[in-house]
Amino acid sequence: MRYEYTIGLRYLLSKRSAREPSVIALLTVAGIALAVAVHIVVLAIMGGFEADLREKILGTRAHVLVTGPQHGVLVEPERALEVLDAARDVTGAAPFIESEVMIASPTNYSGMVMRGIDRDRALVASRLADYVVEGDLAWLDEPWRALGFVQPDGFPAPSSRTDNRMANDELEELSRQAAALEAELAELRRAVRELDGELDGELDGEPGEEPGAAPTVTGAAAGSRWDDDEDDDDYWDRSDDPVLMPGLPLPGGGGDGGEDIHDDGDAFGMPALPEPGATAQPGRGQTPRHGVFIGRELQRTLSVLVGDTVNLIVPDGDLGPTGLMPRSRPFLVVGVFYTGYFEYDNAMGMVSLNAARALLDWPHDEVSGIEIRTRSINHADEAAGRIEAQLTAAGVTDVEVRDWRVLNRSLFAALQLEKVAVGAVIGIMIVVSCLLVLIVIFMIVIEKRREIAVLKAIGASRTTIARIFLTQGVVMGGVGSAVGLVLGMGIVAYLVYVGYPLPPEVYYIDRVPVEVHAIEVVSVVLIALTSSIAMTVIPAWLAAREDPVSGLRED
Repeated sequence: MRYEYTIGLRYLLSKRSAREPSVIALLTVAGIALAVAVHIVVLAIMGGFEADLREKILGTRAHVLVTGPQHGVLVEPERALEVLDAARDVTGAAPFIESEVMIASPTNYSGMVMRGIDRDRALVASRLADYVVEGDLAWLDEPWRALGFVQPDGFPAPSSRTDNRMANDELEELSRQAAALEAELAELRRAVRELDGELDGELDGEPGEEPGAAPTVTGAAAGSRWDDDEDDDDYWDRSDDPVLMPGLPLPGGGGDGGEDIHDDGDAFGMPALPEPGATAQPGRGQTPRHGVFIGRELQRTLSVLVGDTVNLIVPDGDLGPTGLMPRSRPFLVVGVFYTGYFEYDNAMGMVSLNAARALLDWPHDEVSGIEIRTRSINHADEAAGRIEAQLTAAGVTDVEVRDWRVLNRSLFAALQLEKVAVGAVIGIMIVVSCLLVLIVIFMIVIEKRREIAVLKAIGASRTTIARIFLTQGVVMGGVGSAVGLVLGMGIVAYLVYVGYPLPPEVYYIDRVPVEVHAIEVVSVVLIALTSSIAMTVIPAWLAAREDPVSGLRED
């Protein structure tokens, strides 16, 4: 070892004349280690959340999407599918139809993004099968098979089914109580009208009126509902008005003036909600012809179970006497999926491709697009370029090919910006810790002026003097970075193998996700080490320029 390195270490670790700089040096090393460890852990956690979100998005979506020009309808998808099935980068391709609809259960309405899929192809082009928690995707075209969905022991498959059944029973009981209260209210109203008539009959002596006759009412009071000949309940009943939208039907009762759910939806006004318990058995001609898969959160919103009937409603329906009327079709809930991504679980439903075409009245040669699964998610952009070239060579030109990064550009750009911002803020901690290196080296230079003068007097060059103090900066930065690396990776290993629990009802995950990128870890360590050495250059340069005569004169 060169003697300047030995002198630098002795200056840094001296216990006699430089006790204060040694203590500050230890604190400096601890500060650099803590900053490096925090930086590594934060980047790993943010990378884990990003990876978790990416996994949830791409679980039901494909890596590459092929649509018509300007995100429009794709015409004649069979030509594109032939090319995609033969492409080397493609592991699965599936056409789909996507549209916003309204879904109505016996107790609630909700908006939904309906996605018509080709089941066999969709299972290859996406991971939808991994997220099925109830039912079976094969039941989309055979909905009557969902009517007997129970476990072998006779209990409902998920625990939520029992809870939902209890909620429906409570709703029915409340509805019966409400009906009884309405009946009592109607009796009270009739009693009030009879009493009012008796009081009017006792009034006599008015000019031009016979004793006991009801008084003549004019003006605004003439329109009072107390003098209406209609029954009061009939007065407020406007369910037969085709202009008004009917209210929600009471569980166990019929629709509020709407059509039957098994009609073709050509009646006037908003179609009625399906009645609870109205699902028919196979063979009676009342079971809906198509099934629908819904997300877990949407199931809770609608309070439905596998085997219940819902209505899917589209606004641009059939033409009626009062204009364009919504089109409604009954669907049987044949399954529930859970992706862990709230936006999907709360507002997405899957139907078969033919059912979507029938509901939206689309021709058979049009789809919203084709979703493609590639061999590598990280090289999906390169695969998209090659797929577009192959489609163009095959004569399929009126298409747009976009990978998942382009489709979710704003979301992942925001995540990346947040990651860079947080990393920059935490990086300031490293810079501040490295400033302590500057202070420590300055203190050592001031205290060792006599030794520096002696070294120069015996022939030490400026480069030798500079190396003495640069060695100290390299040692403090290197030790701090190494300790921070070990500490940070230790915390990351703990989060991976042991985990830190999170409330799943808030974060949709049960533990903190972690994903470590080697390039990020190496960058943090290099930044800490480079900053430490950079902070040493100034005091080392000043020490090298120290005049030996002035240093000896002061002593």
